[in-house]
Amino acid sequence: MTSDNRSDIFQADYKVLDAAEKVLQDLEGSDNAIRPQFEEIYLGYKRLLRQSSHLIIIADRQQKRLIDLQNDIVEKNRELEALSITDGMTGIANRRRFDEVLTQEHARHARSGAKLSLILLDVDHFKAFNDNYGHVQGDECLRQIARVIADCTTRPADLAARYGGEEFACILPETDNNGAIAIAEKIRCGIIALALPHKCSSVADVVTVSLGVVTAPCTTDASAVDIVTQVDELLYQAKSSGRNRVEFVKSCCGAV
Repeated sequence: MTSDNRSDIFQADYKVLDAAEKVLQDLEGSDNAIRPQFEEIYLGYKRLLRQSSHLIIIADRQQKRLIDLQNDIVEKNRELEALSITDGMTGIANRRRFDEVLTQEHARHARSGAKLSLILLDVDHFKAFNDNYGHVQGDECLRQIARVIADCTTRPADLAARYGGEEFACILPETDNNGAIAIAEKIRCGIIALALPHKCSSVADVVTVSLGVVTAPCTTDASAVDIVTQVDELLYQAKSSGRNRVEFVKSCCGAV
C-alpha cells in the first residue's frame, strides 16, 4: 500500500471526524449528558485514526525498503552470474562459459544447417616467458593477448574465451572457413603488433601464438566435443610445424 493512496484510504474517516468535531463545537457549553460520551468516542476514534495513519507510513517505508532489497538481490545475482562465467584475470569468458556457448551454438547450427567455426590458440613458449620474466609479467601478457582476441571477435554472437592456462578459444557462429581464417590471422598479427619481448622464444624475439581453425557443418549425430578435438589437432599441427602460424582444414569431417 503506497503513500499515494493513503489519503484515499482515510478520506471517509476524516469526514466523519470533521462532522463529529462540528457536533462537539455545537454542544460546547451545553449540559447535554451525551456530550462527554460523544467526546470520548470522538477522541478514541481520532487516536485510532492517527495510529492507523502512522502504521500505513511505516508499512510504506518497509515496502520501499523491501523493494530496494529485492532490487539489490537481483543486481547481486547478475553480478555473481557474470563473475561465474568470466575469467578473473583476463576479463573475457572463462572455460565454463565457452563450454556452455559451444554446446548451445552446436545445437542451433545443427538445426539451421549453418556452419560453425572455432579457433583454438596457444601462446608460443609461454612457460619460458614466465620463467624468464616472472608470473606478474606473464599475467599481464595474457591480459593483453585476451584484449587483442576480444577486439577481433566483435559480432554479438562471437565469443572470446580463456580456454585454460595460456590457451584461448573463439566461437564464431555462422562463419565460413575463409572468414574464420581471416580472423585467426588478424589475431596472430595483432599479438605480434603488441611487441611484447620474448628473448627465450625460438620463434621470434616477441610473443607469438599458434592457432588452429576448424569450420564445421554441425549435425545431430555429432557433438561439440568433436569440433574441439578437430581444432585441438590443428593447433598441435601449427605448433609442430614451427609455431606462429594458422593451421586449418575446410571441413571438420575431413582428415587433418
